[in-house]
Amino acid sequence: MRFWLVAVALALLAGACSDSASDLTLEDIAAVRATAFAVACLEVLCPGAPILAPDTLPDDVREAIRTGFSDEVEYVSEASLEARMGDDGGFSDGAILISPGEPYRPNGSVVAVDVGLQKGYRDYVGRTYLFERDGDRWTAVSPESVNITVTSAVS
Repeated sequence: MRFWLVAVALALLAGACSDSASDLTLEDIAAVRATAFAVACLEVLCPGAPILAPDTLPDDVREAIRTGFSDEVEYVSEASLEARMGDDGGFSDGAILISPGEPYRPNGSVVAVDVGLQKGYRDYVGRTYLFERDGDRWTAVSPESVNITVTSAVS
């Protein structure tokens, strides 16, 4: 439970301070969450290590990750994360758990997704990624380009 607690708290806090993305279709929600997953993974250079995601991600998000990013993602339960834990509190196989939250709108056309990146019990970073629609796809935008301040959580 402790692995997803920080991610859930971060997502709830962001959602409470922002407008919901209720105008997005289910397909949009899956696509933007998958895009956030991919951007986060590439940012932390996770290729080469096992890439994990919570087994609680909906099937449409899993499919969007598979088709838009990688089919090498392992969907894991909390119990299997505990089994991966090394003596140093990190995942013994060097894995990274990426947990994309629900999208929300910090303002206007911008959609934000809070993503938890975790390499072990005490190695967690929570980041907010911003996206705008560009034709038929979601494109990452910088906070500066859309005049939105984002925060990160680190443990």
